[in-house]
Amino acid sequence: MNQLAAVRQVEGTMPANRHKPDHWKADIAKSVDMFNEWFLHFAPKTFRESRNRATSEVASALAQTGFLRNLSPEILASHPEFLAVLRMTTCPPIARDRLGRVNTI
Repeated sequence: MNQLAAVRQVEGTMPANRHKPDHWKADIAKSVDMFNEWFLHFAPKTFRESRNRATSEVASALAQTGFLRNLSPEILASHPEFLAVLRMTTCPPIARDRLGRVNTI
C-alpha cells in the first residue's frame, strides 16, 4: 500500500491537493480571485444597506437628543440603541470599551 492509499484508509477521504504541494500556490491564487469576485459583487449592496441603516439610526438619535445636547439617563434607558451612536462620536477604536462600562443604564 502506498502512502496516499494509507492516508485515505486512515482518514476516509483525501482533502483536495493535500498530496500535491506544487499546486498550492495556484489554488490559493484561484481562491483569492474567487473571494475578490464574490466580494466585489455582494459588498456594495451590503455596504449600502448597512450605511442606510446606520444613517437612519444616527438621524433618529440626533433628533431625539437635540443633537446630543439633551442626553440624560432617562433618554438612554428608553433608547439603549443610542449607545451605539454615542460610541462612534468618541474615538471609535476605544469607544466600545469605554461606553461599554456604562452598564447601569
